Amino acid sequence: MFRNMLKDCKIVRIMNAIAANSNGTQTGTVVTMDGFDSVCAVLDLAAVTDTATVTLRAGDGSLSNGADKANIAGASATLTASTSSNFQVVLDVQKPLLEYVTFSVDQAVANSAIGSMTAYLYNAKNIPVTQPSSVAASTFKVANS
Repeated sequence: MFRNMLKDCKIVRIMNAIAANSNGTQTGTVVTMDGFDSVCAVLDLAAVTDTATVTLRAGDGSLSNGADKANIAGASATLTASTSSNFQVVLDVQKPLLEYVTFSVDQAVANSAIGSMTAYLYNAKNIPVTQPSSVAASTFKVANS
């Protein structure tokens, strides 16, 4: 259990905005699990046409470039759109078997645009966690102290 998001979790953007697409797979940056045993991906959707289908999947592998990635059984979350613009799809993977995890987004049927996708690595073996340089600013504050 973590008590402080900034000290106990590593926050990594793994996909930038992608224009509307109705047929394709978008693949995020490969995440290394070194030092962590769990990762949660949050996919931020932008404009989504009703009837669009968006599936967030996780795969793992031994290669840092994700070339040997295989889907993790049961590690997917599917949204069939109905007034679903600006929603999120979340997929949490605990204890993947291999070191590198890749999240991908399957878009089908009708247009859906991606705002971004962020990975939150947690259950760190060593804390405090140092955030990557892509986290430009952060602050921790205990309220009422």
